Amino acid sequence: MTQTTVKSKSWWEPKSTTLLKEYARTSGGTYAAGTFKNWKYKGQRVHLPLSPHFGSCEVTITDPNNDSSGHEYAISVKYSYRPRRKLEFVLFSANRHILAWFSRGLREASLPNSALNKKYRAKASHPSLLRSALKYEGIEELLNLHSKIHVRLRIKNGRATLTCTEKLKKPDVTAITATVELMKKLLLALEDQGIIGDPVIHPKQ
Repeated sequence: MTQTTVKSKSWWEPKSTTLLKEYARTSGGTYAAGTFKNWKYKGQRVHLPLSPHFGSCEVTITDPNNDSSGHEYAISVKYSYRPRRKLEFVLFSANRHILAWFSRGLREASLPNSALNKKYRAKASHPSLLRSALKYEGIEELLNLHSKIHVRLRIKNGRATLTCTEKLKKPDVTAITATVELMKKLLLALEDQGIIGDPVIHPKQ
């Protein structure tokens, strides 16, 4: 993946903050700093408008810490909606077997072809529905560009949240854009299967 350089980074500002501000500026999104509300902390993020009927998504970057494997940054794109059909799933690299431990209650799901089955693992509440969604045009090509992607769809209290998370040692605006593009394609695939209902509006503050 092509890397670009973020310019004019302040010496005291975390790289994640610099990247999110630059991404907001170039994408038409809105940067929001981390805030405390009702004794809870909500991290910095970019509110990114999608097409009118999809509403918006949230983009975040987590800086590496001393415990993070390989000192990697985590780019995460999150979208919430009211589900029309129930589907929960996890999709992750075949090299990251540990992620299978966090998918209790889901069944093993085969992917649309042998090439994807070699690179990824998936579990779902409705494996055939996930398989159909992943046949959507362009999904395979985008997944092949994201070797460390982790996609999760959960439903709680009538609200479904789709999250795409990718870990990189040297993230840049191009990498953020690529993860967002994968999210957009997944939304189109889920909509094609009649899964997505009205978007859940994210408060900007």
